[in-house]
Amino acid sequence: MVLTPDEVVRILGFLEGEHRLFAQLLYGTGMRISEGLQLRVKDLDFDHGTIIVREGKGSKDRALMLPESLAPSLREQLSRARAWWLKGTVAKLAMRQPFVLFKGLTFQKNSAYQAHFARGSP
Repeated sequence: MVLTPDEVVRILGFLEGEHRLFAQLLYGTGMRISEGLQLRVKDLDFDHGTIIVREGKGSKDRALMLPESLAPSLREQLSRARAWWLKGTVAKLAMRQPFVLFKGLTFQKNSAYQAHFARGSP
């Protein structure tokens, strides 16, 4: 499915917080949902502006550009994940895979699109 720029803006406007950041990261990099969920802290290189996707499609690694516009929000998410980990409120997984922590994150293919556009939302 290919979305128009207007549809992308509307979907992102429908999402909030970590869900929005995750969707922006996927859209901004072209990452698959499964690749985004498998991201580890060590895969983010803010100094070089890259993201390493490990064992993506075809079990291959690849480097993607880290959108500059998302770097501050990603840093904040990493800080929150670290704070949760230090408090003991989440497992150590938080420091390796920060996007796994999103409460209720059950992305299904096209679910955001269906939730917003299938009902004829404005």
